[in-house]
Amino acid sequence: MAKKAEKTAAELRKGRSVKSARVHHRTRFSAPRPKVIAKSQPTGPRGRQAIRAQEGVLTSLDNYSILKRVLTTEKCMTLMDKANTLTYLVDNRANKYMIKAAFKQLFDAKVAKVHTLITPQGKKKAYIKLAPGSMAVELANKMGII
Repeated sequence: MAKKAEKTAAELRKGRSVKSARVHHRTRFSAPRPKVIAKSQPTGPRGRQAIRAQEGVLTSLDNYSILKRVLTTEKCMTLMDKANTLTYLVDNRANKYMIKAAFKQLFDAKVAKVHTLITPQGKKKAYIKLAPGSMAVELANKMGII
């Protein structure tokens, strides 16, 4: 019994090594997605299946519902003159390929590229840059904007 007491006393003098709990830190930051994107683009392990299921909904949009209206602000007019670009408000579910196809079918004009963005109000805006063969100003005259 004395040996056990001496051993315990020696441990107390020396001090026991106590393991502390490990602290885990997340090293990657995932920014929260805007509500508009979160609704239209499902994520997770079954995200691809959900996107495929939505393709039927996306293709049911016709050309007139994809391109809602043309914007005629001062900035849009300068883009039309200098960059040969038309600006449209489009359906939030439409992607760049759908916007390009709808514009081509409605106005018979070649499109070089389409840039899209979602405004802080939750609306999708598309900048449609026309190919060098077609002029945005002439097309705007035909549509009755200018």
